[in-house]
Amino acid sequence: MACVHEWVKKQKRLFLEGTYARLKRWNFDVVAHGLSLHDENSYYVIRRFDSLAQREQMEDAYYASDDWRLGPREGMLAREERSSQSRLLLPGNDGIAFLR
Repeated sequence: MACVHEWVKKQKRLFLEGTYARLKRWNFDVVAHGLSLHDENSYYVIRRFDSLAQREQMEDAYYASDDWRLGPREGMLAREERSSQSRLLLPGNDGIAFLR
């Protein structure tokens, strides 16, 4: 059990020190992040976009940048066993406010 908690602490530290700072610098709206409630080996990040087109444009620019490729990319991908994505369409700001 200690191994899992150490992994989670390391993931959170790496996210906050590396990826989170970069996402904020690139103007991503990080709504929430943290340890998954359903799997102690999972860490989640929720980001908000105004549209799918905005998401695609922002992610394409970020993931093609030296900031990502020469920054946390290798370390994050080396620790990632699997990745999943979900998309929610939430009308208005009430749903986002609830998630924050």
